[in-house]
Amino acid sequence: MDGFSMTAPDPEGRWGEGAVRAALKEADLLPSQIDVVSAHGTGTPLNDDMEANLIARVFGEHKPFIVALKSWIGHLAAACGAVELAISLACMENHYLPAIRNLRGPCRSDLNFVREERNQACSAVLLENFGFGGQNSALVVKTWNGSS
Repeated sequence: MDGFSMTAPDPEGRWGEGAVRAALKEADLLPSQIDVVSAHGTGTPLNDDMEANLIARVFGEHKPFIVALKSWIGHLAAACGAVELAISLACMENHYLPAIRNLRGPCRSDLNFVREERNQACSAVLLENFGFGGQNSALVVKTWNGSS
């Protein structure tokens, strides 16, 4: 929780970044091991700029695919994290990445936004959700290999 504003994220994304780094640590993965980021992706300049900059800082030279499921399902408020997790699991199982709908001019050209649907196997997905009042959550999901 950052409590920056009732409706706007901290423009620096410090607490969101903290949530992402904590999720990576808990999953015992390096940023370079993440294949896909399921972005909070509200399609608003303030949120998307903050999140894109956060992704660039965390991942550096590694360019995971970035999807924005809200572009397909809308913003489900408190339910968005659970629904996006279910969709992400189905995408992982089916080796599918949906394009970000209506993305014409990405806020950063150096990130790997999925602009056309693709068949893509992935073994680790980072889900990001940043809510009203400064709620920041991140979850890493990875395929199970039978030993960890």
